[in-house]
Amino acid sequence: MQMKIMKMMAVALLGSVLSVQAQDPSLARVAKIQGKEVYILNQPLRQYETVANIKTSPKIISLLTRGVVNETISDKANQFVRKSARKVKKLNTTFDAIIYSGGKTARAIRFTDMATPENSGIAAVTKIWGVDSYILAEPLKFYSVKNSSYGGIKLIPFITYGIVNNSIEKDVMKFAKKTKKEDVQATAMVYSTGRNVAGISLK
Repeated sequence: MQMKIMKMMAVALLGSVLSVQAQDPSLARVAKIQGKEVYILNQPLRQYETVANIKTSPKIISLLTRGVVNETISDKANQFVRKSARKVKKLNTTFDAIIYSGGKTARAIRFTDMATPENSGIAAVTKIWGVDSYILAEPLKFYSVKNSSYGGIKLIPFITYGIVNNSIEKDVMKFAKKTKKEDVQATAMVYSTGRNVAGISLK
């Protein structure tokens, strides 16, 4: 009987935690690429250690088109994951996720705590130009789409013939500016893939 009561209390506590999470507009569930969690300009709730630092490089399509066709944010994230897998394999170790915080480098990380339903794959998002930015991540709260912005040709790779690419951070800043400009009701933005971002309003 006592065991049954304890189980019921545990379920109630878990439900309470998840309910609080769903009400927090700054939390999101991140995407996975090749089975690895991807934290782009956000931070995991779990504890972790850095396994390796990874640098990006120009993609072949950008070089061949002299920068007119540049890789997307998801392309760059994929590149970070692939490079992390190669580097970590050489180090004879493993990694669980990548974290991108800015510039042209990312970190391959390994979680050091126990995964739970309330922290596994969950990130705290950051604001870019005052806009909550869900990059390769979905808000835990319900939301409505207010507008959609297209990335367009980026100046840096165009004038350098694809040798120098904008960082993910600069791409996101551009999207954030467009989101604020196109609809004042959009308080956040969601990027999933391709060259579009959705301006959204959390409910």
